Amino acid sequence: MRFVERAEIRPSRCAVLPQIPGNHPRGFLDTGSEMLGGLDNHVYVSVVAAEEMARKLGWQSPEDAQELRDELEAVARERDRLQDEVDDLNRDFEAIDVLQSKGFTTRRKPGRKPAAREE
Repeated sequence: MRFVERAEIRPSRCAVLPQIPGNHPRGFLDTGSEMLGGLDNHVYVSVVAAEEMARKLGWQSPEDAQELRDELEAVARERDRLQDEVDDLNRDFEAIDVLQSKGFTTRRKPGRKPAAREE
């Protein structure tokens, strides 16, 4: 089997999708075989037909596969960002745990006292 740009040998069209002529711009796979019956039965499979058959088997086109790879990379970047955030929060909690385990407590609330209200 080999790739050819044109289906030269008769019937000069795709054996799978006969409406695709032998000069289709995407090219053909020349199977190197003949259909039963002899003359004028050379078997070409167009690239279009091969891609369609592959899709029916669950294969992804290069474009679809690239889209999925891009999406996976975006998810991985978001996962890494969230992991960094979790690591920062864990460091804060560990610091609080160390202080509490040593018996340290706050004596007063941080910040300024609220202003007294006049009624």
